[in-house]
Formats: sequence, C-alpha cells, structure tokens
Amino acid sequence: ERLCVAVIGSREPSDYAKTAAHEITCALSSQGAVIVSGGALGVDSIGHKAALECKQKTVLVLGCGIETHYLSSNAPLRAQISRNGALVSEFPPTLEPTAGSFPQRNRIISGVSDAVLIVQAGDRSGTLNTAKHAKNQGRPLFVVPGPVSSSLFAGSNRLIREGAKPVFSAEDIFAHFDMVYALQGNTQPEISFSEEPVSAEPAEARPKKQRKAPPMEQEPPEKKVPFATVKQADLDALLSKVSPNAATVYRCIIDGSNQMDEIVLSAALPTAKVLSALTELEIFGLISKGEGNYYSVNDTNNVII
Repeated sequence: ERLCVAVIGSREPSDYAKTAAHEITCALSSQGAVIVSGGALGVDSIGHKAALECKQKTVLVLGCGIETHYLSSNAPLRAQISRNGALVSEFPPTLEPTAGSFPQRNRIISGVSDAVLIVQAGDRSGTLNTAKHAKNQGRPLFVVPGPVSSSLFAGSNRLIREGAKPVFSAEDIFAHFDMVYALQGNTQPEISFSEEPVSAEPAEARPKKQRKAPPMEQEPPEKKVPFATVKQADLDALLSKVSPNAATVYRCIIDGSNQMDEIVLSAALPTAKVLSALTELEIFGLISKGEGNYYSVNDTNNVII
C-alpha cells in the first residue's frame, strides 16, 4: 500500500552526495515511503540507515545468499533491517557473491520499487546497471544532479541528459505520483493521494487545479479494439479469470486510457497495484506494452487464460 523508492549510488560518495542521500531519504521515509536498496557501503547504507532513523521500513536486496558473511561490517545493519523491513535474496542461502550476482540482483531492486533514485554515479558506475533495468521495467528514474565538471557525477548527469528527472527534494518524487506531504502534526506519517497540495485555506476558496495532459514525445500507437464484436457477457467471463485490479485496469485501457499516468488516474488505484495489474495482463496476453509506456489491448487469439 506504500510508495517504494530505491535509493542507490556510489560506494564512495562525496560529502555532497552523502548529505543529499540522507536528507532526501529521510524526507521520503518520514512520509511513509519504503526505502529499497542493496546494502552496500556508501549511498545504499545511508538510505537504509535514514529509513531506520525515521522508524520506517526498508528492504535490502542481497546479491548473495542470506546466510553468507558478505560485507561483515554491515552485518549489524542487516540484522536491524530484518527486524524493521525485509532482507530479500533470490539465491540459495549459502551461495557466496560472484561478479555477476550483483548486476543480476539489480533488476530486483528496481523491479520491487515504484521509482529509482540515483544519488551519485560515475561514468562506469555499477549503479547505471540498475538504471538500465529501471528503464526496461518502466520505472521512473530520478537523479540528483552533480557538478558538471565532476567525474564522480558523469553517469548521473548523462542520465539526466537522456531523460531522467533531476531531483532536488523528496517533493519532486512525490509530485510525480500526485502525492503531497501529510500534515506535519501527524504522528503517523503517511503519504496522501491528492491532486491538490495541502492548504490551510478552505476548499471553496482555492482555485481548482487544472490537470495537464502528460507530454507526448511521439504519437501513441494506434489503439486496438479487439472486443468490439464480443458480447459484454463474454468479456465479463474473460475478465473474471483475472484479479479485480487487473480487470479494472483492462477496462480503463479499453476506454482509452493508454498511457501509464492516465491509467493510474482512471483506475483510481495506487501506482504499485496498477503496475502489478499491467504485469498480470501482459502475462495472460491481454495487453501489449509499446514505446513510451503506452498500452494497447490484444486480439483474443493471444489470450492464454
């Protein structure tokens, strides 16, 4: 039910990156976001510790078995996370880390997250591998900008040039998901879903916010309507075989909501549940994902349920 944000970056961050990682992660976590990272030294550890400082949940995705002694200096941190979140590994419990196991686990860090935040990445940083997975999985990528002359941020700045969103505060991430900060006096900080910022003014005194259509870099693919000749009863029977959320999302796509942001709004579901529903529909062959996060329904011949 909560926003999950992967916080990743260099194992040897600059003082600027350390400050940015701690401040942004604390702001995310204090509002109820779950922090996901890889448990390495540097930015990963800063992200995990910031979440624990805020008494919130954090998830550590391991690049080895859960019973190995990898990075013994971080063993106390892993133990604390196991009591305040989760340790996750796809590997057998005693499997030692290898050169390829960390890039392999990176797809899980981005895959279980709603968004990926990169704090510092050099030109050949391993962090860029997670950014690649995030792009392939359709996860929004956020990057803390660095000095243009610094090689420590060469990878970060290149990601921004390629389309990643620059981040200066947690608000930049919340805004992407149409979220606003909970009231400061709330003893149980949670993320509020709203189209308007929290304000002390009465609702009738505030002008209505006009939602702008998301920018389109290209024409969306031609919408397919394969069920135009299918009886409503047959369509209902087909959708009864998927989860309720998947059925809701599917109907939104049929009704013309083809882009990710549009689907989230039309379905009135949390982003994480929409992503899960889209994955389910793709697995069953009901929809296809095109360029630019556009989705279209498939011909019934492709359906495997």
